[in-house]
Amino acid sequence: MLLRFTIQYPHFGIPLIIVGCFLLYKFHTAESTLRIRRTIRRGRKIQEDDLRADALQCISRQDPQFSQELFLQRIKAGFLRIQQGWSDQDLRTCRAFISDGVFDRFDLYIRMQKKEHIRNRMKNVAVTNSEIVCVTSDAQFDTIHVRITASAISYNEDLTTGKRMDARSDVHPIAFTEIWSFSRRPGVPTHPSASVLEGRCPSCGGPVDIVDRASCSQCQSVVNSGRYDWVLAEITQDEEWVVPPAEHRVAGWDEIAARDPGLNFQHVEDRASVIFWRSLMAVYFEDPGYAIPVLHRSLPGVPKHWDHGQGRFWKTPAVGVVEVTSSQPAADDGQDRLTVLVRWSASPAEGDRRSPILTGHQRVYSHVLVLSRNSGVRSHSDQTFSSSHCQNCGAPVQTSQAAACVYCSMPLNDGS
Repeated sequence: MLLRFTIQYPHFGIPLIIVGCFLLYKFHTAESTLRIRRTIRRGRKIQEDDLRADALQCISRQDPQFSQELFLQRIKAGFLRIQQGWSDQDLRTCRAFISDGVFDRFDLYIRMQKKEHIRNRMKNVAVTNSEIVCVTSDAQFDTIHVRITASAISYNEDLTTGKRMDARSDVHPIAFTEIWSFSRRPGVPTHPSASVLEGRCPSCGGPVDIVDRASCSQCQSVVNSGRYDWVLAEITQDEEWVVPPAEHRVAGWDEIAARDPGLNFQHVEDRASVIFWRSLMAVYFEDPGYAIPVLHRSLPGVPKHWDHGQGRFWKTPAVGVVEVTSSQPAADDGQDRLTVLVRWSASPAEGDRRSPILTGHQRVYSHVLVLSRNSGVRSHSDQTFSSSHCQNCGAPVQTSQAAACVYCSMPLNDGS
């Protein structure tokens, strides 16, 4: 048998037909993908409606004063307070109703802006739509997830001269949509005329004036504990958010919770957020004191996944997901362990902070944090959202090379 080669001149018709078929296939595939996505979204919307209807009824039964209209009105007021605090680079006006994890996120951004000698101005902020998209409840908290669509003129200005540096929207406002998640203890009654979201203490009715801890200066109530009002526990980009399960089940969790009835997912996830943001602060400012109090004493420093060496840091960091994924009750070493997934994005950069050089594109990272604590430690219910404060005396954790509270000397990073 001989192998023969035959030389033929090319025919253009067949390649064109192949290309045409390929493009038709790709178009059909794209259309199918869009149909599937639309179907999923429709299905997700039905799921949201079911969750919302059932859970809102449960909240209303325990809190007859609750109304969606008043709740959304106060959320809008809180949203505008945060945008104003962001523009002013002063979070005191909104500190009373945000968790430590959310505060540390905003605080990092503002500190970075000051280091770069800029301010991000948000002008003509308007909430164009707000809707409750999902409600979840457990023994510890009710959580309402609100989709907020807003518009604003956004630009950076020089901190000294006030001159515009660059802008996302000089004339025409930009639109953005986010999911804001608010948590409150089950059965807490809605105060008809006072809310921390509007600057009034729901415990005593007086104006809220926050210094370094989210407690009312008049009645000393910890107003961001969830015992008096709704607390902003998380902000998620709309495209990243998915409907949470009706019941968050994690193997091994019940065994740990049996020893610590106050244990809750909200505190663990807020604590993980604090650890993440303080670690990025330590890298950006090249000061390990930001992270030492929240990293276990056995660690030599910020994990290498986040710390790429001197002079390197992260630009435009954003978090999409913070979620407890597994738990391991204490064994021989007497340490309970929880794993928390953090999905985030950023651009790697290096050089001077005022004129950084980007060394890569914005990309998404998925990292798992392992949190450990001595078995038998009890959670403080009033400090669920004060996870960047000393759990012994309640004082804010300072930037310090010493891993102990500067006020009461309680160790902060040994699991106790």
